Amino acid sequence: MVPVRRGRYQRDMFKRFWWLFPLGLVLGPVVGVVVAGLIAYLQPKQYESKAVVQVRPVMPVVGTRAGEDPVAGNLLATAFETLGSGELLGKVAADLDLATRWAIDDPVERLRSMVTASNIRGTDLIEVRVRSTSAGDSMQIANQLLEEFVRTEGAAAKERREKELAELRGASAAQERVVEEKRRKLTAIIRDGGITYSPDGPSADVEGDKDAFDQARADFEIEQSKLEQLKVREVSGEMQSRIGDSFPIVHAEATMPSRPAAPNVPLQLLVGAGAGGLLGILGAFVLIPGLHGLTKPRVA
Repeated sequence: MVPVRRGRYQRDMFKRFWWLFPLGLVLGPVVGVVVAGLIAYLQPKQYESKAVVQVRPVMPVVGTRAGEDPVAGNLLATAFETLGSGELLGKVAADLDLATRWAIDDPVERLRSMVTASNIRGTDLIEVRVRSTSAGDSMQIANQLLEEFVRTEGAAAKERREKELAELRGASAAQERVVEEKRRKLTAIIRDGGITYSPDGPSADVEGDKDAFDQARADFEIEQSKLEQLKVREVSGEMQSRIGDSFPIVHAEATMPSRPAAPNVPLQLLVGAGAGGLLGILGAFVLIPGLHGLTKPRVA
């Protein structure tokens, strides 16, 4: 046998079978696309319906300015918990009779896996998405979920508003008692001190404790101002209550999806082509040594 150096052997090997690289680069993507297309065809089609709901009151909570409501700051978190709760999903399943339709005993867990909710960045809107192998089911479930959510959260908002109004009425009644006490004190000072009071102030030519009068009058006016503010808030809250709570607000109902959301066929074909091309190149590296070993001439 004539010894052959390894470097020369490899150069000869790749020189003889270099055509396997372009062949693999061409055939690999083709095979990859075919396989990816077959997988996409066999995968169950998933249809997605979307609905959008606003989770903040249109009008601020009584007595606060927009952005200062401590309750509003937690509404998004509360809404996400409600949308994923078994109680709400159970109502949806019962309304649509999903147990019978899907022929399962407990459709809530399956329903939970189909529903996702996310906040639209920079807004107080929540986008609810429902995926199903049936386009009709995805639309029906999304709209029914929205309906139950609005009913549940609307009742909670009404209860919160009524509680707030009751607290305001109680605060107004307590403040009225404080104002009446200050009024009696001021009246007693005027009567006992012989001070003649007019809108321009106490008379300057009578005897009496003018300092006590000034303090009592200032206290009375401060408490009277507080009462007026409470009354304004109470009246505003009652007007809002008569108008009705607008929480939550449905911005977009779900519609029937026209095409599947999954599988993503173009993406799968692209991935299949890329993977096929890579495997074609790697396959050439694997095949060349074997083919060269089988076809190289024997040296005596």
